[in-house]
Amino acid sequence: TNVTDGFDYQNNALTFDNDDNTLTWAYAASDNYAQAFDFVSTGTKNQYYITFEDIDQTTHYLADNSSTLAQTTTDSLSALVVEVSLTDQESVWNISDPQSGTPIGSDGSAEPATADTNTSLSLTTADQASVTIDLTEDSEYYETLILPFNADIPTGMEVYELTSTSDVDDDGVTTLYYDTVSTISAHTPYVVFAAEQTTFEHTFQGYGQAVKDQYSGSYMTGTYTEITSIVGTYVLQNQDEYGLAFYIVADTQPKVGAYHAYIDPFDAQTGANIRVAIFSDKPATAVQTVEAAQSTATVDVYSLSGVRLRSGVPTSEALQGLKSGIYIVGKEKVIVH
Repeated sequence: TNVTDGFDYQNNALTFDNDDNTLTWAYAASDNYAQAFDFVSTGTKNQYYITFEDIDQTTHYLADNSSTLAQTTTDSLSALVVEVSLTDQESVWNISDPQSGTPIGSDGSAEPATADTNTSLSLTTADQASVTIDLTEDSEYYETLILPFNADIPTGMEVYELTSTSDVDDDGVTTLYYDTVSTISAHTPYVVFAAEQTTFEHTFQGYGQAVKDQYSGSYMTGTYTEITSIVGTYVLQNQDEYGLAFYIVADTQPKVGAYHAYIDPFDAQTGANIRVAIFSDKPATAVQTVEAAQSTATVDVYSLSGVRLRSGVPTSEALQGLKSGIYIVGKEKVIVH
């Protein structure tokens, strides 16, 4: 952390940007952000290589290439050797280039550099981000999730990524499709499910790799901090009328918790005016908006009260002519507007 008095980025932590492999003082200290560096001894007293592992587990080094240290290198032979020394201020250090004796600081910009200014640094042990997911009966064992680091999927959890939608048909029907994934990638929003449909709790831990608080996938956005939901987006809730679903945000704007996600507005992507997205009874197949995917199979159609309305009709014709409401088509809940 740069603690130099008067520096525009005072108390911000050195941060690695995975997008362009650069370093910056631009961000405040956060367990979610890419700010955990290793000091690797060169074998000479107080002299080290400063390294960082990126999102793909590739090691980067401070580069010995110019007065600016914003660029990193993956070539250990091009790594900058630094010397760490105490100052006359408590808990304040200098890190310098032992060849020139010039400290590492900044020329006033957010870029780290070998310079004689803004060189007061604080070194503290980096903490891992800790994210606990709790899947309970109240949420029908579903939740949304985004992590600031890569992670393995724990036994008992299934993870889905929203990857595509169908075209809008003549009745205004759009279907949302989720794919099962085998690993959790940093900065990717997911829907997760307790496979045994019993209360499931798991804590993920890892060093953060973020440089911002929100990241978007193709159709969902996840947040590392609690936010107020945005009008026109869809948040996961379990309401009395329709049960568990992604509900459109309108007059009431509920909170989206840290490490959770929401569905982005569909207007720009599909042209649909979707009000609610109902979960399928088969969690691996899809989140449904209005009706199940087109199929040559035949199904029975029931009202929510269990009255059979149609028997053995093609899936593509199951909802034709029905009034607005919720129906059971085969084994799936669907909604007709």
